[in-house]
Amino acid sequence: MATPKLPALVLAVASLSMVAHSVVAQSAHAQGRDLAITGATVIDGTGAPPRPGATVLVRDGAVTAILDAEAAAIPDGVEVLDAAGKYVIPGLADLHVHFGTGGLVPSDSLTVDRVLRQFLFFGVTTVLNLGATNGSLNEILALRRRAAEGTLLAPHVYATGGLLTVPGSHPIATIMGLPEGADPEAYDWSTRGVWVVRTPDEVRDVVARLSDAGMDGVKVVIESGPDPFGDDHPQMPPALVRAAVDEADRHGLPVFAHASSPDELEVAVEAGVHAVVHLVSPEPVASDLLAAMRERGVHYVPTLSVTVWADAWGDPEDTLTDPFLRSGVEARVIESLRASPMAPAAPPTDEDWALRRQDLEALKAAFDAGVPIAAGTDTNNPFVFPGYSMHHELALMVE
Repeated sequence: MATPKLPALVLAVASLSMVAHSVVAQSAHAQGRDLAITGATVIDGTGAPPRPGATVLVRDGAVTAILDAEAAAIPDGVEVLDAAGKYVIPGLADLHVHFGTGGLVPSDSLTVDRVLRQFLFFGVTTVLNLGATNGSLNEILALRRRAAEGTLLAPHVYATGGLLTVPGSHPIATIMGLPEGADPEAYDWSTRGVWVVRTPDEVRDVVARLSDAGMDGVKVVIESGPDPFGDDHPQMPPALVRAAVDEADRHGLPVFAHASSPDELEVAVEAGVHAVVHLVSPEPVASDLLAAMRERGVHYVPTLSVTVWADAWGDPEDTLTDPFLRSGVEARVIESLRASPMAPAAPPTDEDWALRRQDLEALKAAFDAGVPIAAGTDTNNPFVFPGYSMHHELALMVE
């Protein structure tokens, strides 16, 4: 397996310097002010014990020092932010996003800007966009131009410039659909962040194009589902997955595989993908397959926020009234979900809790087997909100 361009992308955040890309630090830097964050408990991401009452100094948009309470000498002219009783942590990385709101409001020209700022508001300073909604190659390139010009407030955006799927499969035949009157044979799905491929040569051509455009990886959709859309859609043949991996390896790109059943997972692992970006459930994954993932360094991004959300939200009276949710998610987005058929109609049943436990145990089995785990939410699905749902995701992983 070749070393991808993003060898650290699926690792835990390892440096407190990423805090400098938070909203607070960016704001201070943009206004020409230095910053001292005082009184917080600092968790620096290195594995060191938490440091209560510490002071974090930010200068020119970068963390320059972390001082213990007794050694905290704050320079003159520095803006002081009292964070007593709070925590300072490295910026979070959401490694499975699509640039949508998580609600049922129609997109407009400012949707992506709002989504990117919302990630920052909730402390997510790095994201991996895996195509589809607002994630086409041209859209990602436009975002990067704006970032280079300094006109875009956003996390670090890694992207695949679309996802590869086969005709009649997910997501084009499940959640997207052709525009009215469009010719299915001539329609250009790439404008919507999807590359429809039929042969190994087509796969190689797309991967090479993505690499030439400066994308950071390749996403392939192996599965034939997903639920609740049935399991009768075409599944990407192993030969196409292998072609994607082989060509991506030539360009030093990682391959991220969408799979949700053990047989799809096996195809992904055998082909040499670098990460699988959904939890495989409810069928258990064989121990030898988990061992193969560990040995080959195949990362697991379980997107529990999607997999178990219906069981995890709890009492529907509390679902959309969380003050933390409402602190950073637009009210119109939240209210759009109240009439959604996906909204919980009642508190979870015993069966719901059993399914939730089954999913969490599936992730625990992978963790216990030594499979490297990373966090991603699959934002843009209903009830999966940019930034906010990363905290939900981490809580589920801890559970």
